[in-house]
Amino acid sequence: MLHANRLFAAFCGGVFGLALSRSLFEYAPSAFGLLRAFPGGVIAGIFFAVVAVTALHRLILNHPLLHAHRYSIFIPLLLPALILIDPDTDLTRNLILITGAIGGVVTIVISLISPISLVSRIFFLSLISFVSLIYFRTIAPTVGEADTFEMQVNAIRLGISHGSGYPLYLLLAKLFSVLPIGSTVAFRINLSSSIFGVLASILVYLISRQLNAARPASWIAALSFAASIAFWSRAVEAEVYTLHIALVGLILWIAISVQHSALSNKKFYLLSFLFGLSLTNHLTTIILLPSILISFISLILFKHNNPLNYQSHSASLQGLSLLITKKNLQPHSASLRGQASLISNLFLYFLFFLLGLSLYLYLPLRWPAINNGEVMTWEMFKHFISGQEAQGALRLNAWYSDLSRYEIVFRKSLDQFGWVGVITALIGFISLLRKNFFAALITLAAYSGFTFFALSFYVPDPDYSSFLLPSHFIQAIWIAIGISTIAHYVSRITHHEPHFLYLPYLLYFLLPASLIWNNRPLVDKSNDWHFDKLGRYILNQPLKQNAAILADSELIAPLYYLQVAENIRPDLNIVVLPNEETYRAQLDERLDKGQTVYLGRYLPRLSEGYFLNSMGHLVEVQTSPNIEGLAKFEKKFGDEIRLRGFKIDSPTVSADESIRVAFDWQAIKPPTNNYRVALRLMDKNGNVRLANTPSVPVRKMFPTTAWQPNNVVTDFYQFDLDPSLEPDTYTLQVGFVLPFSNKGLGDWVSLDPIKVMPPTHSSTISHPFRARFDNGAWLMGYDAPSSVTPKSPLAIKLFWLLPQGLTQPFEVDVCLEKCAMTKIDPSKQPKDRIIETQTSLIAPASSGKHQARVGVAASQAECGWFASQSSRCDLPLITIEGQPLTESVINFKNQIALESLKIETPSATIGSTVIVTAQWRGLRQMKDDYTVFVHLIGPDGLLHGQVDTIAAQGTMQTSQWKLNQPIADRFEIRIPDDAPKGEYRVEVGWYLLATLDRLSVIDSRGDEIDDKFVMSGLVVK
Repeated sequence: MLHANRLFAAFCGGVFGLALSRSLFEYAPSAFGLLRAFPGGVIAGIFFAVVAVTALHRLILNHPLLHAHRYSIFIPLLLPALILIDPDTDLTRNLILITGAIGGVVTIVISLISPISLVSRIFFLSLISFVSLIYFRTIAPTVGEADTFEMQVNAIRLGISHGSGYPLYLLLAKLFSVLPIGSTVAFRINLSSSIFGVLASILVYLISRQLNAARPASWIAALSFAASIAFWSRAVEAEVYTLHIALVGLILWIAISVQHSALSNKKFYLLSFLFGLSLTNHLTTIILLPSILISFISLILFKHNNPLNYQSHSASLQGLSLLITKKNLQPHSASLRGQASLISNLFLYFLFFLLGLSLYLYLPLRWPAINNGEVMTWEMFKHFISGQEAQGALRLNAWYSDLSRYEIVFRKSLDQFGWVGVITALIGFISLLRKNFFAALITLAAYSGFTFFALSFYVPDPDYSSFLLPSHFIQAIWIAIGISTIAHYVSRITHHEPHFLYLPYLLYFLLPASLIWNNRPLVDKSNDWHFDKLGRYILNQPLKQNAAILADSELIAPLYYLQVAENIRPDLNIVVLPNEETYRAQLDERLDKGQTVYLGRYLPRLSEGYFLNSMGHLVEVQTSPNIEGLAKFEKKFGDEIRLRGFKIDSPTVSADESIRVAFDWQAIKPPTNNYRVALRLMDKNGNVRLANTPSVPVRKMFPTTAWQPNNVVTDFYQFDLDPSLEPDTYTLQVGFVLPFSNKGLGDWVSLDPIKVMPPTHSSTISHPFRARFDNGAWLMGYDAPSSVTPKSPLAIKLFWLLPQGLTQPFEVDVCLEKCAMTKIDPSKQPKDRIIETQTSLIAPASSGKHQARVGVAASQAECGWFASQSSRCDLPLITIEGQPLTESVINFKNQIALESLKIETPSATIGSTVIVTAQWRGLRQMKDDYTVFVHLIGPDGLLHGQVDTIAAQGTMQTSQWKLNQPIADRFEIRIPDDAPKGEYRVEVGWYLLATLDRLSVIDSRGDEIDDKFVMSGLVVK
């Protein structure tokens, strides 16, 4: 027996030591290079095996409480075995598994030798620590977009947000905004969501414990909920949802606890208050009303025979019976006392509810201060407290009229915890139903209510996913009970053998662990300074005093935030408006009054009546020609356009930044075509190293056919570079090209030289990898698609670490059936910093799995931990699946395929709704989230109705698409009342909201032929 004990302890310690050895090597290969092979890595395994055996002899076997658990104490050390099994490198996974192994051993030992109170505190405090750590390491540092930005600025100025106003969240966020921590006010407000997220996770733990789930099961479920993609993404930015879930959790916690408390009446006062208060944060809390009523009924039924507070509850029972059945269970006097007691309690509950709800008085009290003294009317107040703004998105018949919604809801649930979470939650609910019927009803009523609401509420992501968060919260509670149930049955099957006691919990620990290492890259916003930098750049432009900026819903965020939070350019009138017609009306009105107007959004057909000039990212709209310009510079493009001047912000730029350049154009004569402006970088050998997407001048709003010879057109471009661009001096060139053609107007014009420096920030490596080549170069990782369609273009990025002594250029071969070569010159690259290269390939024509490989010319490689030398390193297997696109399929730039488009209502009337269905397919895994548009073009050639949205009815961003995954879509477009009758065309396409750049439609040769697909067949009568 002693020999077996030693062998098991040595085995577990050895596995842990080897996993730690690999983890240290992969974390810092140059520092821990000795651990990559024999004997360094083996020595680490032997060392920890000896440590484990020593601990077994000196501590465990001699301790009466630990001796019986001598095997289970070492089992957590096997958790990092996954590090040894999985060939992929994942630093976050390694850290979690190593930490989990150590924590598991410590937790089991403390659980066996310490008082229960200490064990409880350890579970509770460790949960708070873990959740706080993952949130604080991924929290957004500055202003966000959309609703996040709105919450941030309204918290700062104590404003009123859209929807229901959200007074509770804004007041709490205001308190966070004045804390003396963080570098920005926005960070402190974002922090409030993280704190509320931690509280919500704690409530998963507390409710699970309240329902007799084991501590480890409750801890695992709470951490799983905290790390779920939908909740974590909301816990790192200013939003109402984490506070909403925390309040939902508090209400459910109290609702369940009243069954077994001598202070049930007082708890119901608190519950009533919280119910009212929570409605001032999010109106969907009303869905908890059935759960509260079930709790009240259970309170009456469970307490009427309880000797504690017997008279009060017995009287309430009689009163309830009298009110419902009109029959007396006791003599008349007792019934009257019961009725009076019930009415008295109900009245007090209602008063406490109103007390919480009274926070809505913030709206009429604060309204005049932020609306120039205007008094809020009752109609306005009712609009907020009844959620009228969102009622148009609520379709209560969707549960039977749109069955596709069930697939969406189930997919969202599966995205959070996977099949393991779904099955375990089902087991947990069945167990709860058997052991605590009323608690099961309370949670089921809440789960069903919030799920039904999600079925019926048509809004795009990320808001749509957020409305399912209460359902995920309850599912996490069921998961805790399910884990406990499974652990209980395992214990029974093994006859309560102590060696198997902790095994189910250790296996289930992989659920939150995997959620953390998989979701962290998706939700991490800790380095997201994009909007902050953009806003500062725009507001530092020489904008005229007291001008107006008509911004879109994205650009308004950084501009207005910096104005409110940091008082930058308070003279500017920065506004966002609801629709295109309002923008045009505001533009005309302000220009008529003589105010300078800058546009921060696209407006069509402005060139028909105004003159447009770029001011950085904005467009100044003028009523008369511009005759001033930049420094004189005379270059002609054919005989139609001349370049009169240009200005580059900086001749030196980092490879992960952008070249910002302004031009002064002038038409020599009215141009005959709508030319587009193209930029490219040329190296010293005359090769094109990088090119932008050609664009219509002046933010796509001033086509060249509208230019007049007497007008100087100021134009601005931000040319984004690529971190893989080799540091060197390049020549920036500009030219005019025809749409979807290589034909240009005249020759390309060379501008100033641009010195490209190494990237300022470390690259994010999606797939870490460790390989050392004989020349000293370290391959640190790669970024490659896991699957592509046959014959489609693909790019493989490689990340390198070059040592100080490496000076000679070397060639890198990247192969996927055929090879392509990339040259690296270490003399031009920074040392001891990760650099990036990119190689373009064409996918093989045959389906199946194809091995990608990389090698360095005339050099051997050690490809990973404990790897033997080889000439090339295997990169991932890339799956070639699907068939080459047929001619009937519309290809949007090898990103998205339109397989079918159907006008479901080919005959429509003015004011009616046109229904269009589409079938999409992802041609690759996309990093960007594109917006799909559907336009109705009337017989006059003008737009008469449109929809711009996220795919799958707003619920599936393109970055979530899998290769070849069919995406069914449905669009409803209303025909305006003033639309003309006749034959219409339907246009569909995709664009990136941040830049408005559309995905081009390409032909079988890869040539761009359009930026939309057009279908006829709609008649409006």
